Amino acid sequence: MTKKLHLILIFSMIISTIFTSEYENLFNRTKQIYSGINTFEANLHQENVFADYDLTMTSKGKIFIDNNIIILEYTEPDYYFLKEENNNVIIYSRNENMALSLKNDIGNENAIYRFTTLLNSNFAFSHVNDHLIAYKMIEQNIEINSITIFLNKNTAQIDRIEYLDDLENLVIIELSGQKFSIILSKDIKDFVVPEGANWIENE
Repeated sequence: MTKKLHLILIFSMIISTIFTSEYENLFNRTKQIYSGINTFEANLHQENVFADYDLTMTSKGKIFIDNNIIILEYTEPDYYFLKEENNNVIIYSRNENMALSLKNDIGNENAIYRFTTLLNSNFAFSHVNDHLIAYKMIEQNIEINSITIFLNKNTAQIDRIEYLDDLENLVIIELSGQKFSIILSKDIKDFVVPEGANWIENE
């Protein structure tokens, strides 16, 4: 009986080691994919879950990254355009014809550098969810709390990101149709707030 127990324990340890290695290899593949990109485009499906109000807001659109530029173009339920370039952020609402200009405080690193730096943070395997492998950040991050990323087993691409915002509300982002090293359209990259828009004063 004792011998059988030892064999079971040894077998369990071997299986655990194999799967740990598999998960580490998958995460390393992911880092290689995203660290080597210059430009990036993907469809975006976002849910903001406000637990205190039992409310979930769903948005759809696209995300674009080009070195020091991040662009979020939401088309549903309303049109919002957010562009971050260097330390400047512009937000435009077509429905309300309003615009806002902000300064961020996250430094001058370009968008891709910040993204790959995030992937180089200390993540650990969390759980398996259908065709996705979840990895949870196990160290404190000033900008994002309790972040979990879900990697596609086959492509090693990031299919889903979950994190808590500053108010501890859950944010869920799903990415699809990812394209790498593409040329962003001039209309997107050089977006200008339309004339006649009402600018909100940022105090």
